[in-house]
Amino acid sequence: MARRVEWWDPRPSAEHVSAEGLFEPAPAKPRPADALDRRLRSLVEGLPAIVYIETDEAPSPTTFISRRIEEVLGYPHASFVNDRSFWTQLLHPEDVEAAERADRRAGETREPYVAEYRLRASDGTYRWFHDEAVFTQDEDDGPSDWQGAMPGAP
Repeated sequence: MARRVEWWDPRPSAEHVSAEGLFEPAPAKPRPADALDRRLRSLVEGLPAIVYIETDEAPSPTTFISRRIEEVLGYPHASFVNDRSFWTQLLHPEDVEAAERADRRAGETREPYVAEYRLRASDGTYRWFHDEAVFTQDEDDGPSDWQGAMPGAP
């Protein structure tokens, strides 16, 4: 528990002296980057869309997906992260070929990924999705990934 020590000083109160933090370190103030990170996360999580990031490494595991996915499809959020087979298991059989073709084309050309397909929700119904992603490369030749969104997800 931090102790606050104050001294009486004959100077006017505008020059009041305090030794707060002298006995224990003052609480750390959030860095501006931390505040920005919180604001961006809040923005992404609050959008009426599913937002995701996939690595550019095969088999393209999802490294981030907004929690909206749970609301829309009813599966635990963690089921979608780092398990590409989970996505493909949910694809409607009639949409698998077109979705995989769009994925291959985007992977080979680095042009934006655009596809429409149905995914099976936990209640057994299928829901339509419009999915778009763009390829991003780190400025210092670091990791590359695909950043995508399914806007207006049901």
